[in-house]
Amino acid sequence: MADDDFFRYLGDGQYDKVFPLAQTVMAVATNAHIDLPPGLLAGIVDALSRAKDRGDLKGLLNFLVSSIAAAGVAMPIPPKTIQILLNLFRTHQHDLDLCDGILSTMCHILFLSPPEIDPIFVARSILDYVLSPSVTDDTQEKASIALWALLAKNACDDQDLLSRIYSYIVKVFERFVGETSEAFDSSLVEVTCGVLCAVASLVRLAPFAIAQEDVDTIVSIVYLSMEMEGSPEIPCLVLESLYHFCVVNESVLIQCGAIVVVADAVQKFNRDPAVLEAGFAVLAQLASTENVHINLSIVFSDGVDSLLHGMNQFPGEDGLQLEGCKAFSHLSIEGETRMVICEQGGVALIVRSVAEHEGNEVLVEYGCSALLNLTSDAPDDAVNDTGIIHCIVSLMERYQRTPSVRRNCLGILQNISMKGAHAKDAIARSGGLVSVIQTMEQQIDSPDVLERAFTTLWSLAVLAENRERIRCAGGIEHAIQAMLSFVEYEGVQQQACGCICTLAMDPVVRKTIKSAGGSLALLYAMRVHFTSIDVQSEAARALSVMYGVEGGDRTLQPSAEELDAVLMAMRRFDGNQTIQDRGLAALSSLLACSSTPQTFSSEFDEIRRLARKVSARFPGLAAEAAHVESLAL
Repeated sequence: MADDDFFRYLGDGQYDKVFPLAQTVMAVATNAHIDLPPGLLAGIVDALSRAKDRGDLKGLLNFLVSSIAAAGVAMPIPPKTIQILLNLFRTHQHDLDLCDGILSTMCHILFLSPPEIDPIFVARSILDYVLSPSVTDDTQEKASIALWALLAKNACDDQDLLSRIYSYIVKVFERFVGETSEAFDSSLVEVTCGVLCAVASLVRLAPFAIAQEDVDTIVSIVYLSMEMEGSPEIPCLVLESLYHFCVVNESVLIQCGAIVVVADAVQKFNRDPAVLEAGFAVLAQLASTENVHINLSIVFSDGVDSLLHGMNQFPGEDGLQLEGCKAFSHLSIEGETRMVICEQGGVALIVRSVAEHEGNEVLVEYGCSALLNLTSDAPDDAVNDTGIIHCIVSLMERYQRTPSVRRNCLGILQNISMKGAHAKDAIARSGGLVSVIQTMEQQIDSPDVLERAFTTLWSLAVLAENRERIRCAGGIEHAIQAMLSFVEYEGVQQQACGCICTLAMDPVVRKTIKSAGGSLALLYAMRVHFTSIDVQSEAARALSVMYGVEGGDRTLQPSAEELDAVLMAMRRFDGNQTIQDRGLAALSSLLACSSTPQTFSSEFDEIRRLARKVSARFPGLAAEAAHVESLAL
């Protein structure tokens, strides 16, 4: 039969001929894998708008559903389809069987290929119908599926509508809770949980009141589902809903025992990654308040154990691993919680998660944040043999232009470096030292990253072997260039001065610092940050080490400007013992190192005056002051 004959029958309302042919059309399209005739959906929708007979309407609805299912997203839904269905809905609202068919058709449209519609208008129409007293559970279920599909795919910021739908959801749940409850209808409850999840996801757009007794009812549904040994879908959807509610009102969730609910649900369904991911998301959101009491509640509810067990059991689940790392990034801010995480092997699991999902930048951010906290005071046995150094070096290579990841990675290396000479050597041998130096070159526009890089390099340079490694890798030149590029940032300059001081302990490195402009960099730091005790203190200490060779290194000629900078710091902070102590040490080195002491002769009177003043004010520095005074004669 030609297409035009088929459409003529459809247009003329000759459904006694259309419906038998429709079966042939669908069978041919399905078996031969060919497209449906163009304009088929539009023709069916047009026929629906004109049909009056109940049987014709049901046949057209079935034909429309079959056509949509066969076409999928390849054939666009006519714009007025939902409006026509709603008109039929209102016209035949007392015909429950026909309304069920209309709702089923809506569900197919909304799930597969939703047209442009007004979601608020459609949701109101469905809600008004489902609240009528004559509606059966089967119709309620279909209406809930339609609402779920509608709200899941369309943003809605109508606070009143969302609040009404939420109240309807709670009333459905209340039917199955309490002493006078009905038999548990898992099918109806599951789709209603789907609507709850969709509504909860919109709560940030249009916040509405969430009463504690309502949350108690919702939580009861989770326990009823577990008692009935039902599918994990119900607890999974409820946990997803609790996550969204946590964002706007975590206090109500905490009062209702959300942490315990999550713990019980993930323990019951510990083999279902979807439930675990939803539960971990709630724990992460609650932990993000960084409230000590909440974090400890999570620990005491076996939350840490559940997180670690789930991450260990499902290493390939990207979403689950992300939520686990996010939870640990917040839980690890508190010392007692860090101890529990480390004792249970948390460092190794997070390292594995980050390494295996290193392409997921968000997961890496949270994972590195957790590792930064954990390594701050983790015992050696919690870090050893975890592969953490290789993992972090690899991340630094991958995320060269991501400052937040680089900053946390540097902090982790610094924390590990503080564990001793063996750790400093291991970092250098694993490429960590070179990565730190490369950061100074690549993150030249990120002062906070540079500050952390200087801190890390400072720590690594405490090991004598690493100073030469830094010099050979071009670290001195990059460090001084970074200092000069960010001279206005106090934190960068303080850490840089400390780093230069430690590097200068090596005689060969000391000369490289001088030739690369290190003296100038220290001088600029002191001049720009003349009000900063920290910068003045570290810079003075760096000068004292750089020029402080026994007997004086005549090849390193200090300048009058460096001497003046030290004197200025001592005058400005005459009541600060640390400044005076390091200032005396710097003066001693500068005077002893100079090949022509006459260069500083104009300052001798001032030097002696300051030395006597320091001796009088700080008796513990009298010997150092006397030595400086003897050099200025």
